Amino acid sequence: MKNVSDIYPLTPTQTGMLFHTLQAPGSGVYFEQYVCTLSGSLDLACFRQAWETALERHAVLRTAFVWEGLDEPLQVVRQKVELPFEYVDWCDLSEVEQHERLEEYIKTDRTRGFDPAKAPLLRLALFQTLPDVHQFVWSFHHVQLDGWSTGLLLEDVFDNYETLQRGEHPKKSPPRAFKEYVGWLKQQDISQAESFWKKELAGFTTPTALRVERDVSAKKTTGIYQQKQTKLSASVSATLQQLSQQHRLTLNTIFQGAWAILLSRYSSESDVLFGTTVSGRPADLPGVETMVGMFINTLPTRIQVHPDEEILPWLKKNQSRQLALREFEYTPLVEIQAWSDIPKDRALFDTIVVFENYPVDGSTFQNGNHSLHIDSVRYFEQSNYPLSFLVEPGKQSQLYIIYNTDYFDDEVIGRLLGHLETILSGIAANARKPIKKIEVLTPVERQKVVHTWNDTHVDLPQPQQAQQFIEQLVTKNPDAVAVVDNAGQFSYGELDRKANQLANY
Repeated sequence: MKNVSDIYPLTPTQTGMLFHTLQAPGSGVYFEQYVCTLSGSLDLACFRQAWETALERHAVLRTAFVWEGLDEPLQVVRQKVELPFEYVDWCDLSEVEQHERLEEYIKTDRTRGFDPAKAPLLRLALFQTLPDVHQFVWSFHHVQLDGWSTGLLLEDVFDNYETLQRGEHPKKSPPRAFKEYVGWLKQQDISQAESFWKKELAGFTTPTALRVERDVSAKKTTGIYQQKQTKLSASVSATLQQLSQQHRLTLNTIFQGAWAILLSRYSSESDVLFGTTVSGRPADLPGVETMVGMFINTLPTRIQVHPDEEILPWLKKNQSRQLALREFEYTPLVEIQAWSDIPKDRALFDTIVVFENYPVDGSTFQNGNHSLHIDSVRYFEQSNYPLSFLVEPGKQSQLYIIYNTDYFDDEVIGRLLGHLETILSGIAANARKPIKKIEVLTPVERQKVVHTWNDTHVDLPQPQQAQQFIEQLVTKNPDAVAVVDNAGQFSYGELDRKANQLANY
């Protein structure tokens, strides 16, 4: 207790993350990893001290989560914690060996996970590959930080680093504490939220399935996740950005619309439901935009996909519905589940869409005045859902699918990513056409289905006439269907008899 500075409850989202972490230890659920290349003259002592200063400044980085012997779990803020920091010099290794060792470390590090009861729930590793190049790996648990907060924290660390490089000590006032947000949540009226969500989900009784996943109901899943990604072309990315600005749509709305179309085509349902993450930062909480912590919430998004509806007005309607739920985006998902008509033993949804729109990303540092440049940024994150669709907007927007290998084949996910890219390209090409006109098949698949599989040309022996072919089939398979029309059908044998009758007549 001498090393405790504060104790307070968890948010409902944190409670859910902690539950899934304890339910599947070693699965890597809610394990986060940020990997990048640092280029430039790096001062190792200053870099480490910059992170230590951040730990001192942000209470959430010194927080542990305790639950044993308690009616409800609590988060305990430590006064002091030791920064896990590893540095290794790989300059003597070949480029191939460096790459192999980095990938092996990244993979092994994920299997280590974190003990939620031991702070800090993060660790840093720095691997020097050239005199002025380092590979940086920052691992942490999602229960303490959301994506917005990782951007704020990186900005803080690099500001600290620059200050230390000048021989000065970082002097910043402590930010507003995450504890204030926990208190704000406790004050919200859940009854109004209940009315809203009951109306929003009325009549929806079955989770929307992609219909390409395996049935795992009869076995215990291993919880092994893989990740596939693709990159939209610069032209498609730019066109979607222009569409967003011209019609006052968020990019998030456009990508959610693309997912709804894909989900509708895969499931053959016109009313689909999937999860989306929201920032969870209430506008009426002073200083919330600079707070570091776990604010995001995952909520159900219900979209009707009517084939004859034009894409643009459909997207605008979807955005209006999303704006309506912002007033209640603090609602715990477990409560929404209880208010819905979906059976209690089933999840509301099996897929989620995550739009990674942070105020700070790697490119900010890459072109700024900092002495270190960040590039080749990679993220890894894993939820408890079978499939997550992540979007990183940019000059070439990145699309990620993170999937549970118990549910999905690698080949299926590869095709799914291709279909998503095709849908987004179709929206970019013409957002005023009906939804049913949006192509899903990739050009290669379309060529195969429409042309290759329909190439039924056969070289026939010459000379022969049509009736001779039919006579051969009469002898070979008289019961096979030969002719079909609205009135019925004839077998080859029946056709032969009728033809002979007509000829005799």
